[in-house]
Amino acid sequence: GMGELAVVLQSQSPDEFATRLVLVQNAMRSEGNVLTGLAESRANLAAQRATLVAKREQVAGMKRQQEALVQKIAGLQAQAIDAQHQVESLIAARASAVAAIEREKKAEETRAAAMRAESARLSRILAARAAAAARARAAGRSSYSAGGGALSYPVNAGITSPYGMRTNPVTGIYKLHDGTDFGVGCGTPVHAAASGTVIQTALTVGYGNQLVIDHGVIRGAGVATSYNHLMSFARGNGAHVSRGEVIGYSGGGEGMYGAGYSTGCHLHFMVYVNGGTVDPMGWL
Repeated sequence: GMGELAVVLQSQSPDEFATRLVLVQNAMRSEGNVLTGLAESRANLAAQRATLVAKREQVAGMKRQQEALVQKIAGLQAQAIDAQHQVESLIAARASAVAAIEREKKAEETRAAAMRAESARLSRILAARAAAAARARAAGRSSYSAGGGALSYPVNAGITSPYGMRTNPVTGIYKLHDGTDFGVGCGTPVHAAASGTVIQTALTVGYGNQLVIDHGVIRGAGVATSYNHLMSFARGNGAHVSRGEVIGYSGGGEGMYGAGYSTGCHLHFMVYVNGGTVDPMGWL
């Protein structure tokens, strides 16, 4: 520049001129190096700033992703905790249900045992009466007889469950259904299937209100009939009844007094021959 040229032109001798020229050239070279270094430094600084801004934006993006991931994990953890609580509730409910079933099963076993004992007791009574009737007949003494040997229908209704093996609708146990069910409504008059003597009117396990009639000897065997799940009795214990006479009124149904094991109103009709139950349809 002009400043550097003025310095050279102020020389007083050729030697001084040469010396000053060399000095000015060195100074200019040094200044150029400094300016070049400064430019490079500025460029490096700008690049570093750009890199820093990019990294900051990248870090901010990663932070947002991390926050979203943390929220997602927290949501999944909450869902897992809720699911765990639901599983624990289901396990507790199942355990409670199993315990209730076990209690009901034990209670049912107790009731079934009592029912079998009652049935066995009645069978022994009827067997003894049948044997006595046979002896009386052999000795020429009178005993109740149906005349024609057949029993009449106790009610005028269709059959809802026949005699035979089945799964009990109340207990769920596969066992003998020891009578024939007739589908009648509660309060329907029930008639004696044949003439005979009422030997039991009682509230029993399983059968509910039960009325039993001893008909004496029919077809050469001691026959008795049982009318179960009655709402009420029309004749008392020890009464003599005639064929077709109203002896009680049908009942049944959950929660009804005297229903026994019954899911609805109907008549459970049984026939005993020499103390054991048989299919009533063979006698009607």
